Amino acid sequence: MNNKLLDIDFDASRCELTPVPHETAKRVVRDAHYTGKLGSTSVRLGLEMDGRIAGVICFGTIPGNNARAICGPEYAPHVLELTRLALYDWAPSNSESWVIGQAFRWLTANRPDISILISYADASVGHVGTIYQATNWVYTGMSTGDVVWQCEDGSVLHPRTTGWDKTKLPPGRFRPSPGKHRYVTFIGGPALRRSTRRALRWQSLPYPKKAGNGTA
Repeated sequence: MNNKLLDIDFDASRCELTPVPHETAKRVVRDAHYTGKLGSTSVRLGLEMDGRIAGVICFGTIPGNNARAICGPEYAPHVLELTRLALYDWAPSNSESWVIGQAFRWLTANRPDISILISYADASVGHVGTIYQATNWVYTGMSTGDVVWQCEDGSVLHPRTTGWDKTKLPPGRFRPSPGKHRYVTFIGGPALRRSTRRALRWQSLPYPKKAGNGTA
């Protein structure tokens, strides 16, 4: 189906961000995200415009040692990772910022246990995290490089999705993966945001710039 529509202007009154089923999020990410893979999620919110699904934003938990590294053990239970933000190409360009802001509000209202969010921009495909910069996340540098499974068809999988069992992976090979640009932000009331921001263990660094005119 052709998702292109004629010059839609963003109008918040026509939009709603609500929880969506796993299968809906999986379909949108398959169609509209460069990875095509949803991965593990615990919160899935869908952007509806005039009753039509226009995109999703998804969050998931992270390993305990990674969560403790952000602001210390005290705050580790209060971390989620923004794992996927995928919008169909017909959604207005400023939809992403609106979705992120509404997701923060939804989490504050429905998941008051969450006060710290982390996300990554994949440098291997030229992303620098422009949307995180536009929504005032804290840039904390590059994550440590990882190991991924390079499929023969050119796609890339993280082996933890199959428990590092090579028998469950398509034909391919392991290869090193470069680090990703790492961003952190804080949600909740003003006092909570100040306390978690002060607890951040990583240095705040200048935003990286993308070569050329790209905005990934």
